[in-house]
Amino acid sequence: MVARLPDGNVSVAVVQTQLPAQSPGQSDPARARSFLTVVHRRLLGEPVPLKEQSQAAAEFILLTNSLAQPFQMYAPDLWVGIQTRRAQFAAAAQTAPARPTAEVTETVREAAGNGASAVELSGLRVDALVASAEKEFNPLARKFKFAEAALACAPKDFERGKELANRIENDDKLQQQIVAFLYYRAALTCFADNDLEKAEELALKIPSSLERAVTLIAVAQKLAAINPQSREETWSSQMAHQRAVELLFEADKSLKREDASPNIAKVRLGKTAISHLLDSSQALLDFEQAIAVINRLEKFDPTDEGAPRLGIEGFGTTKLTVPRVSFGFGFRNALQPLVREDFDRTAAAIDGLASPSVRGLCRLEAARQILYLVPKASVQVKAANAKLQ
Repeated sequence: MVARLPDGNVSVAVVQTQLPAQSPGQSDPARARSFLTVVHRRLLGEPVPLKEQSQAAAEFILLTNSLAQPFQMYAPDLWVGIQTRRAQFAAAAQTAPARPTAEVTETVREAAGNGASAVELSGLRVDALVASAEKEFNPLARKFKFAEAALACAPKDFERGKELANRIENDDKLQQQIVAFLYYRAALTCFADNDLEKAEELALKIPSSLERAVTLIAVAQKLAAINPQSREETWSSQMAHQRAVELLFEADKSLKREDASPNIAKVRLGKTAISHLLDSSQALLDFEQAIAVINRLEKFDPTDEGAPRLGIEGFGTTKLTVPRVSFGFGFRNALQPLVREDFDRTAAAIDGLASPSVRGLCRLEAARQILYLVPKASVQVKAANAKLQ
């Protein structure tokens, strides 16, 4: 501390202050994570600069390097997406005279002009991406290009995609994410083609994750819906239902390992919608678990019945390449069987919803399902006339 005395002299005093034992992040990790979540969203929203804007790309890389330690300490799951984004910026920052993306586009355009089929064009695009990756000297850019090549493979050509993903160096986590996504996308593609056996086979290769749960529940929906048309088909129908129970059990193991999110809530509702065909008591338990997840969320749309379309963070277009399972994952699907099986317990579970708006919408849906159970007046009159005759 510096002070000027009345006689004109200057007095200097040194005050020793004790440094805090912990940094702000260490004393409040939740607050540090909240801040990093905002930063994460902002960084992923930055558009990749053009080649001539290499300075901007270099500044982005420098910034993310400075944030590596706090992200890895307080939000390691968010760091993966930033690493991917950083690789994209590294590709833009390199000094190569030609843009690989333009080369790939031109190759595909020429082939299309010569009458190549969609399958041939897909293969040519992958080949061009691989060739560009093999010529890349920048490690980050090389990693990103092999990732892009793997994801560009046709959904059912997952073996080639897996081979290319395995060429990603020094990033086991990204490599594993891509391989899991390739199995997930291939499984839902087979599901969309009604090849349930192959879809199940691929789904079981997906590591424990939300993707695994979504795919297994989708397959279980189809299996549980199989109804025998004759006595001869009864046995096969029972076997399908038993297999559906086993798949739901596998899906539940993945769901238990995931944090609360709108997607987890939707998948819980999807599991509820199908559990009633197999075990009504389990369906009510699933519904109560879905509500417990919803109560931990800031907001939730109870009218959305579609399954979540999942992708890889940092690769925004991946989710658009996955076939959409567009039914069975909303409140209406879950409530339809529950109000018929045990209305009182279902109503009690709905009353446990914390959000007044979500609770009100669910009550309306439950009331609608009850009205569906009440015979129409014309039907009642016909039934009464039949008895009189």
